[in-house]
Amino acid sequence: MIITAALGSLVLAEQVHLGSIFGAILIVCGLYTVVWGKSKDRKSTTEIEKGESQELPIKNGTKSASDIFDALKSMFLLRC
Repeated sequence: MIITAALGSLVLAEQVHLGSIFGAILIVCGLYTVVWGKSKDRKSTTEIEKGESQELPIKNGTKSASDIFDALKSMFLLRC
């Protein structure tokens, strides 16, 4: 994209505006962020497949999912 803008200004004598440069830099940074995120996601999925998953520790005395569901259900019924 940057090469295209540079060649367009040199070969076709186009004007390069500051907004065009800023937009190109913003797009390149966005694409880099997506590729970086995909690589991090791929690393975490391979760790999960190997059994090295990162799980939160479970403390004694925590409520089960059914207890939490019952509490939410009672809160919802009180509002109605």
